[in-house]
Amino acid sequence: MAELKNYYTSEQIVELTIVIGHNNFWNRFTDSLEIDMESDELQDKFKKSTNVDIEDYTNFMKDCWWNR
Repeated sequence: MAELKNYYTSEQIVELTIVIGHNNFWNRFTDSLEIDMESDELQDKFKKSTNVDIEDYTNFMKDCWWNR
């Protein structure tokens, strides 16, 4: 928690925790019921997508969430 507080406000930590918890729940729920959320074609595209530009991602998050 101390490390998180070096980078995020308390409100951001709460929001991150909620989003991460929800995603963990949803992944386990859909996996358990063998529900595919995307078509096979779309899933293949995700497998090939391995390059994430950290600066682009950070800017996106700042624009969408962090600077509300």
